[in-house]
Amino acid sequence: MQRDRVRSYEFSGDEQHWHIEGRVQGTQRSPYVQHIDISWDEESDVKPSSIECSCTCPIGEACKHCAALLIEFAGRLAEREAARGQEVVEVPGSGNPLPPSEEEGRIHLGELVELMLGNRSLSPDKEGVSAAVARIAKDQEAKRSPAMRWIEETARQRRLRHEPHPYPGPDQQPPERILYDVRLDERRGLFGWNAFLTRPYKRDPRRFVAGKPVDLLTVYYHREIYEALTVADLMGLAVASMHGPPRTWLGAAFAAIVQSGRACLGSHTEGVFLRWGEPRRLLWLWRETARGAFQGVWHVEGNGEAGIVPLRFMLPWHYFERKTHTVGPLILPEGVEWADVERLDALPPVPQAEAPVFARRWSELFGEALPAPAPVATVRVEEPAHFRLVLWRDEQGKRRIRPEVRYGEVAVDAQGRVHHPFGDEVRLELPHRSVAREKQWFGTVRVLLEPLRMALAWPDFTEYEAQAESPLLWHELRERLEAGVLGEFSPEIEVGDDFWPQEWEASTAEVELAQADEGGDWFAFDAKVKAGEREIDLTELAAEVFERYGEDDWPEKIVYPFPEEDACAVVPLEPIAPILKLTLELLRREPRREGPVRLSRYDFSLLRELPPGTLAQIQAPTLSAMLEELERYGGPMPVEEPPGLQAQMRPYQRTGLAWLQFWRRHRLHGILADDMGLGKTLQALAHLLAEKRAGRLEQPALVVAPTSLVGNWAREAARFTPDLRVLVWHGAQRRERLESIPGHDLVITTYPLVWRDVELLRPQAWSVMILDEAQMIKNPRAQISQHVRKFRAEQRLCLTGTPMENHLGELWSLFDFLMPGFLGSLETFNRWYRHPIEQEGDAARLEHLRRRIRPFLLRRTKAEVVAELPPKTEIVQTVTLGEKQAKVYEAIRLTMQERVRRALAEKGLARSQITVLDALLKLRQVCCDPTLVDLPQARQVKESAKLDWLRETLPELVEEGRRILIFSQFVQMLERIEPVLAELKIPYVKLTGSTRRRDEVIDRFRQGEAPVFLISLKAGGVGLNLTEADTVILFDPWWNPAVEEQAIDRTHRIGQDKPVFVYKLIAANTVEEKMLEMQARKRTLAEGTLETGEAGGFALTEEDVAALLSSSPVEA
Repeated sequence: MQRDRVRSYEFSGDEQHWHIEGRVQGTQRSPYVQHIDISWDEESDVKPSSIECSCTCPIGEACKHCAALLIEFAGRLAEREAARGQEVVEVPGSGNPLPPSEEEGRIHLGELVELMLGNRSLSPDKEGVSAAVARIAKDQEAKRSPAMRWIEETARQRRLRHEPHPYPGPDQQPPERILYDVRLDERRGLFGWNAFLTRPYKRDPRRFVAGKPVDLLTVYYHREIYEALTVADLMGLAVASMHGPPRTWLGAAFAAIVQSGRACLGSHTEGVFLRWGEPRRLLWLWRETARGAFQGVWHVEGNGEAGIVPLRFMLPWHYFERKTHTVGPLILPEGVEWADVERLDALPPVPQAEAPVFARRWSELFGEALPAPAPVATVRVEEPAHFRLVLWRDEQGKRRIRPEVRYGEVAVDAQGRVHHPFGDEVRLELPHRSVAREKQWFGTVRVLLEPLRMALAWPDFTEYEAQAESPLLWHELRERLEAGVLGEFSPEIEVGDDFWPQEWEASTAEVELAQADEGGDWFAFDAKVKAGEREIDLTELAAEVFERYGEDDWPEKIVYPFPEEDACAVVPLEPIAPILKLTLELLRREPRREGPVRLSRYDFSLLRELPPGTLAQIQAPTLSAMLEELERYGGPMPVEEPPGLQAQMRPYQRTGLAWLQFWRRHRLHGILADDMGLGKTLQALAHLLAEKRAGRLEQPALVVAPTSLVGNWAREAARFTPDLRVLVWHGAQRRERLESIPGHDLVITTYPLVWRDVELLRPQAWSVMILDEAQMIKNPRAQISQHVRKFRAEQRLCLTGTPMENHLGELWSLFDFLMPGFLGSLETFNRWYRHPIEQEGDAARLEHLRRRIRPFLLRRTKAEVVAELPPKTEIVQTVTLGEKQAKVYEAIRLTMQERVRRALAEKGLARSQITVLDALLKLRQVCCDPTLVDLPQARQVKESAKLDWLRETLPELVEEGRRILIFSQFVQMLERIEPVLAELKIPYVKLTGSTRRRDEVIDRFRQGEAPVFLISLKAGGVGLNLTEADTVILFDPWWNPAVEEQAIDRTHRIGQDKPVFVYKLIAANTVEEKMLEMQARKRTLAEGTLETGEAGGFALTEEDVAALLSSSPVEA
């Protein structure tokens, strides 16, 4: 009951009788059916006169299924009483409806159910029904006189002794009795019986409950039965307990129990009783064998179509008539004794040559009592063999099948016995008979019927009797017969009208969803298919289909049985395949969970794959809203750019914003996995701004990014979304700003700081948590992966161009951060997805995984959105200097700042250009690689943020098939890049001013020998046509943007058929950022003037120089 196995129950009744019918799921596929009857003799009675329960399970009655139904019924009654408060429920046996406290003797509904369960209390705080009944009975007994008590007891005893009918009346409890289960199997030489103490069902007195075995010893403890034992019982119990009793005893006891009317053929639960019949004569006949000899046989008088066989297990012999289940004694011919019978059974065949002499001696011994052997007439049948199969139901409703071979009027049964209407004293000739062919026919039928567990039935073993009534197996037999499984015999098949189970054709399938929790995260999934007026639970059907056929190799249809109704439904699988596969998926996720199948709100997209019209009812507003939006717009609802966004979003970026907003509205999470350079940062910032405009950014958003990208996020936020209040959680003084976090809209930090400051940041509630370059948590066991899972956020997002780099386990790690449990545990994911896909190449499982993650992973490649991109896309890639590199930069900056300040004070700007250029050169070199600076302390620092970016980015670009140009104004920097490429095993070519075979190097790149081309800005900035490349990396910026444009134009020119992406590497909070700002303000800055030192062309002001030297990567 606690496992929700009680499927349904119905209640009906009147003042003196209640009937409860229920269905409880047991170990079988179909629920067991229970019937519970409660009766009162009088309306004023307190205790019911009878409580009877039956079940279709093997136990039969008083089983756990009945108990579960009663407990469920009691719970519903309790709920009903609690809901009605002081209102009194009129119950049979309660008399007029009065409050329980005011009526003595009224039994509470809950106590009544306790009584059904044998006085077992369900409520520990109550007195219990046993005490209540005892108290009431004691009060009533005290009011009676001794004389009245005597007369009532006497009447009861006389009623038990003189039962007028074997079956009690409608108001009487059926009495217990002894029944005998008789085993008759002449073929295997088995005969005997067992005694059982049982009683009939009150609803159907012809049927008996499964009784308890008894013998002469155990029956003593049932006093009423023991005192009522008859002679037949004494004989039956005694012989049943004997091993090898004398045959005369066996015959006398058998006759006694059959004549008592309590001998059952087989099991007493089937209600087939043996009947005692009139005596029959046992006759002696002679038959001629195939070799012409005479063989004597015993024959029961009147044995024709009735199927009478002698029972030789006892003395005297008895006969058994199968069709009427009649048993009776056999009478010997006059002058023959039973000792002669056993001697005659051993008579060998009499050769025809010796027949006259044998006949004279025979007559001397037996006279006229037994006929002597004599020649018989010959009957010749010329008809060929004709195979027949007869299928019908007997009087008890059991299915029977009789195979036979016909030669005209002659029939051969499954035992090879020949039956004909020509009488016993004839010799039969069958010239076309083939015994081998007959055996082949009967053997084929036997194999055909093996799945149904059919056995040849006693007594003559010519007919198969069904042992298992499975509509499914009978349907399969019918299909096989109709398909011609016996075609080689061309048989005649005769089928009774009621033989086959009913068949219904399944029609429409429906799915109903109801919210199963308060949060709206889970929904009860109820899928059914209708077959006539019945409904089939698709949960059970899906499990059976999967168990029998696997995941994909399904037949066109399946047959679903209804054993209780002896019917089955034919269910076509193709129309309901999407529902079945979804049901299988839900079952597989929670294999150990009991109760209804449930569906997560993360599975909303799977419902869209169901056939139209399948979703009959959705009692879940949140789920309905999602599905309606997707159905109406064919995707998420389009959105406009939020007010205040300082950028013109391209169409594909607005689509990305729509998905981010869709996820947020419906409390979902996802991965924005666009290719590098398609504006993931802009889309995320636009999403946060939209959240703020909608009033949903009540808590700050948190962006976790690699250290090298923190500056880029801050700069992009200031550029595109200036209305967002941004806090960069970085630097030594960051802890002092902890209390100011709630006052900001966006907090930007790094992965190392999240790890280090998890205890500070985790208590804060976040509206949105964004992991940029989310592949940083691809290892689920890494500390950083575990730490980010500890944060509380209303929405979680991952930004990455490579959601999976090495294996599918990395994808699982991202989704485990977004939606824990969505893809199951790691072990489950590996078993169901990773291993089949990676090791076995399972395309179906891969497609299944794609379907699951598709609603939560938005990925657009450059090839997909090329029509929306301009011919050239420039990306400013900000990197953050590491600690050592930043300290070197700061030391040089402070030194150069003081030197330039003195030079400007002493000489002025025009005469201090050498000093200024030297200072700026050293700072720019440190931004690229500290070892470029000709200073001992700088050369000791082996740290470069830009080289680290190359290590992370180049493999991805090369794997995508990109052809890359890397420009730098420092030849020494290109030399520093070469070891990195060698470390990454990426082929490259290099072009500098010292390259002698310039054309050969260019041709090697054009022919695809190397995906990377290192070029010095001065050597390759002009005069090259490299349209084979589609990616340009400007490792360090130059003062004049025109020089950078010339370098970019080496690939972005006529003949280029691919979009070009340009990456400008800028060190955050350094002179390079100021250079970008100056490029935007002063597009006419002359590079040549600085190179030649001509004072007249030098356009920097003292304010510009001060600004260039003011930026510091080290916070105060």
